[in-house]
Amino acid sequence: MFNLSKAQKTAIFILTLALVLILVAITSLHLKGSYAQIRTINVGVYADSECKQSIRTIWFGEVKQGTPYKFKIYLRNELNVNITVHFKTENWNPPEAKYYVFCYWDAENSTLKPNEIKAANITLYVYPLIRKFEYREFSFDIIIIGEENCLTFPPLKR
Repeated sequence: MFNLSKAQKTAIFILTLALVLILVAITSLHLKGSYAQIRTINVGVYADSECKQSIRTIWFGEVKQGTPYKFKIYLRNELNVNITVHFKTENWNPPEAKYYVFCYWDAENSTLKPNEIKAANITLYVYPLIRKFEYREFSFDIIIIGEENCLTFPPLKR
């Protein structure tokens, strides 16, 4: 095919590496905006109903006041017992953003059987009546907890 010298191969490698680093830098510049890191306990969070594509981050981008941002996720019970799922947010950056932004979901207190998969929607909303919303970029953690549900076991016979 091609007979390249060692110097030519080295130059091609360095140019390729430089191009990759430039592309990574450009891509990271375009990912400005707001996002949430997802942490879970006893429950998996996925982008697809087959639970093949795990989700660890939701990018909201630059948010506008009064506009809801909805994201569909799929929950899967990772335990061998029934669980009840709960949702909370924490670690807001900057901390003041939590006073202007509301993040919630439609699956609170849902029960999942072992390995059951359930769709849920997460919604982010910036209050529209705030005159000065300076937080175009913010981040926070979403914690989704699957708590063992002792109430779903068969009741004792009397």
